[in-house]
Amino acid sequence: GKIHEIMGDGADEEIGGPERDKDDMKRQEDRHFAARKAAIEKALVRVEKDLRDRKSTPQQRKTAKRASKWLKWKSSKEEWEQAAYKDISGSEHNRTEPEPEAEAIMAEYENRTDAVMPQKGYHDLLDEAYELDKNRTEAWDALMDSLHRADHLPAAGAGNASGSGSGSAGGEGSGSG
Repeated sequence: GKIHEIMGDGADEEIGGPERDKDDMKRQEDRHFAARKAAIEKALVRVEKDLRDRKSTPQQRKTAKRASKWLKWKSSKEEWEQAAYKDISGSEHNRTEPEPEAEAIMAEYENRTDAVMPQKGYHDLLDEAYELDKNRTEAWDALMDSLHRADHLPAAGAGNASGSGSGSAGGEGSGSG
């Protein structure tokens, strides 16, 4: 209750995970099986009482005898079903765990994938991106230097009456020539 208030409805899926879900399911199944067994036993006790009752008619005894036979069969069947269910669910209890062969298969897939699509590690990609950025920055700086040294920049700077930084830089080049 408190967890849902703090973390929302999906929070319980993350707390405890599949193991908690398996435990909850087992408790529910145990309660269900116990309730079924108790219902059959209660009915059998009632039928056995009817069989012993001296006031019952021959038809009631006949019905009680058939009911007793059927309930004993149902009880045996129920015990067999519960035992079979527990055997099956016990063998599949760890089915969320990977099969032993799964890791070898996944490693083989990884090797095949690496052979077909070799991917660099994160740090290699980061170094490559840094190097490309550094090269672009150097190329941009070189381009800007060449533009500043070009003849058309001092002419545009000479026409600049405001005396801004780029006009004065251009004026130095034109004043010396």
